[in-house]
Amino acid sequence: MVRIIAPSEGVEIHYTTDGSEPIRSSPLYVNEVRLAAPGLIRARAFKDGASPSEIASVQYGVTPRPVNISPTQGTYNDPIQVWLTSQTGGTQIRYTLDGSTPTTASALFTGPFTLDRNATVKARAYKDGYVPSSVTSANYVVNDSAVVIDPPGGAFTSSPVRVTMSCGVPGARIYFSTAGALPTKYTSRYTGTPLSVRRPQTIKARVLRPDGSWGPLTTVNFLVNTSKPYFTPSARTFTGPQTVRIRYPVPNTRIHYTIDGSEPGTDSPVYTAPLTIDRTTTLKARALFGGTTWSPLRTGVFTISYPSPYFTPGAGSYSSMQRVAIKHATPGARIFYTVDGSTPTTESPPYSAPIEIPVTTTLKARALFGEHVWSPVRTGTFTIRVLAPSFSPAPGTYYGPRLVRMTFPTPGATIYYTTDGTEPDQTSPRYSAPVTIDATTTLKARALVGAGTWSATKTGEYRVRHLAPSFSPNGGAYSAAKSVTMTHSTPGSQIYYTTDGSDPTASSRLYQGPVTISESCVLKARALIDGRVWSPVRCATFTIGATALTAPTFSPYASASGTVFTSMKSVTITYAADPSAPIYYTTDGSEPTEASARYTGPITIDTTTTLKARARVGSTWTPTRTGVYDIRYAAPSFSLSSGTYTPPKTVTIRHSLAGVLIYYTVDGSDPMDSASRVAYVGPITLTESCTLKARVLVNGHAWSALKSAVYTMRAPTATVVGTAGRMVL
Repeated sequence: MVRIIAPSEGVEIHYTTDGSEPIRSSPLYVNEVRLAAPGLIRARAFKDGASPSEIASVQYGVTPRPVNISPTQGTYNDPIQVWLTSQTGGTQIRYTLDGSTPTTASALFTGPFTLDRNATVKARAYKDGYVPSSVTSANYVVNDSAVVIDPPGGAFTSSPVRVTMSCGVPGARIYFSTAGALPTKYTSRYTGTPLSVRRPQTIKARVLRPDGSWGPLTTVNFLVNTSKPYFTPSARTFTGPQTVRIRYPVPNTRIHYTIDGSEPGTDSPVYTAPLTIDRTTTLKARALFGGTTWSPLRTGVFTISYPSPYFTPGAGSYSSMQRVAIKHATPGARIFYTVDGSTPTTESPPYSAPIEIPVTTTLKARALFGEHVWSPVRTGTFTIRVLAPSFSPAPGTYYGPRLVRMTFPTPGATIYYTTDGTEPDQTSPRYSAPVTIDATTTLKARALVGAGTWSATKTGEYRVRHLAPSFSPNGGAYSAAKSVTMTHSTPGSQIYYTTDGSDPTASSRLYQGPVTISESCVLKARALIDGRVWSPVRCATFTIGATALTAPTFSPYASASGTVFTSMKSVTITYAADPSAPIYYTTDGSEPTEASARYTGPITIDTTTTLKARARVGSTWTPTRTGVYDIRYAAPSFSLSSGTYTPPKTVTIRHSLAGVLIYYTVDGSDPMDSASRVAYVGPITLTESCTLKARVLVNGHAWSALKSAVYTMRAPTATVVGTAGRMVL
């Protein structure tokens, strides 16, 4: 808007804006002249009866509106973001932070910038053909303990960028890091030498004030023009379609990409949304700065490899025919399989229903996508073997007869067994009820499945140790006749006894009720079990008419009926009434005599044992002390509990006892009597379904309790998203 002042009253002023000479027909000046663009204004005064005045000429330019600076100037405790705006369209805003007047060489405003230090912001707007706007100024006071990093980050097209740091706190020290870590006294200290930034880097800095407190953290990103766009996820091999994002660290940068292997250019697609890649693809991308400068090229090969089919149930060892289903995670995939070990092709049988596998078979399968893309081959060996029968209780050493039950997993199978060590056949006894084992026996059994399929043979040695009869009282010195009761642990057994020191036979006296001992003697007794098996002899010395003696003591104590221990024991025997009296002991249940072992020091008991001891006081025997040490070692532990898992899986076996051997099997048999047992030396890797059993062997002859776990191994189920053979962009 231009105003023209008349030289005197009563004149008319006419003007032009195109450089021509003003005449009376030129526009008449009334109040003001509005210019839409820069130009030359020429004006002269006219008055009737007088000559026109001289021409006045002035060159005018249009000025953009002043720049608006936000937020308002003032004092701030934290760094602020500063916005510069102009209400005149098409302008460029140039600004300074040091109080100097902006020029066309000053910084160009492209977006909000952060002030973390005191600064005077001055800005003006520029537009082609216009006079620059007036300068707008704002003074900001920002926490002066913040580190000022100059330049304040951004994108740079050349390197290195020289970076300086400063702070307004006298005596403060600046610490910084270039690896993203929080600066501390143990990171780098800025000494005044500018840093050379040659690659994309994040600089973090803060001040350690003289009072020991830390100033605020300043974080600046330098994007030196060596960075490429990056892909999320990064290029590699995948088992299904992927949604890929392309990113670039500089905001508001256009990214161009290709999927045909060509170099991206301005004619290539602009990245605006994630890409779906469902086949092997070479993705290339680069960013464009300011319409002229390209970033380096990022190339990534996304290999899409679909998973192989999987079997249900999974490959492994089985005791019966299996019906195996073949599945794939991708709907519509066609599956082909073979049972002869060859690789499936389109000429192989197509899968449509579960496959019956009656014998050991190597099954192979793979899926076809479209007409030519194959999945990897899934191979599984199904081992079909008929397991041996199981015995309960397990073979081992027992005191007294045992009823042994036999079981077999296949319904309708017939079990045949022998007790003389021979191989069972159809002429052997047929199992129909528990078998009584009352003497040491080698028991063998196998099952006949169907018309002619025999299972493996189960062999177990049952070592039966019968206890000797018990006396009450069990010998000793008495002042008068004593009534003695005899009992035996096996119901129905017959007890024979003597009082002359000889071993009882079937012609000796048969115990039918309490026996009165009226004079000193050696009482011996043993039981006849089932009319054919003799127990050990029980022996006790009764001294009639003497002062009563006590039996020795055991430490640790075990009762005559049995005390359970979970580890081997060192047993001490003492006779407090006469420490010098010799003590004799046995570990087989027999009565101690002078021919028995003489106690000289602690006795190690590492398996179930009946310990008996008595002392010889002059010519008189003390009563016998009996203790049954029932040693039951705890079962080992497995690091993996029973369940269904994706192979491979590792199982560690441990036991609390040091220096013992651990044996295990994976075929369901008991390691104590299985020929397939294996000594444990380290973690076991399981790839197929199995039943894992383990025991500890102590001192080469004592077994722990049995640990068992059932592991079912199944192939992983993959999930594929998208439609094979089509890329959606």
